[in-house]
Amino acid sequence: MDIAGIAALVALVGTPVSVLVAHWQKRTALQQTHALNQAARETAEAADRAALRLANVRRLNQRASADRAP
Repeated sequence: MDIAGIAALVALVGTPVSVLVAHWQKRTALQQTHALNQAARETAEAADRAALRLANVRRLNQRASADRAP
């Protein structure tokens, strides 16, 4: 169904089309915000894991260097 058909059905029900369009736009914006938030969280978690791995490798290298020192 195209937008004209939806508008006709809405007019029959009595709900202004502008209200439905605003609701649809708000819902779309919320979905986009949620997707961006999820992507940012995943990126932050990946960066955190990488930083922890790097810190662990550095710690192990320091221990190995200390063990080899005369």
